[in-house]
Amino acid sequence: MITLEKISAQLRATRAALDLNQDEFAKMVGLSRPTIARLEESPGRVRASTYLLLNPIIKKTLSELIPD
Repeated sequence: MITLEKISAQLRATRAALDLNQDEFAKMVGLSRPTIARLEESPGRVRASTYLLLNPIIKKTLSELIPD
């Protein structure tokens, strides 16, 4: 599991830019709405497999999301 502190803000911003609610966004990326809500609120630890589902949408590399 990878700690990705920056993913919450990026995820919210991306979803807002796409003008989607959490349910619509969850369906788009293949995750549940509760998972999207948790990731937007405080991701804590995120599985690499979850990141891979989000990567095409948020368009950030793993190194861009991992805090220094």
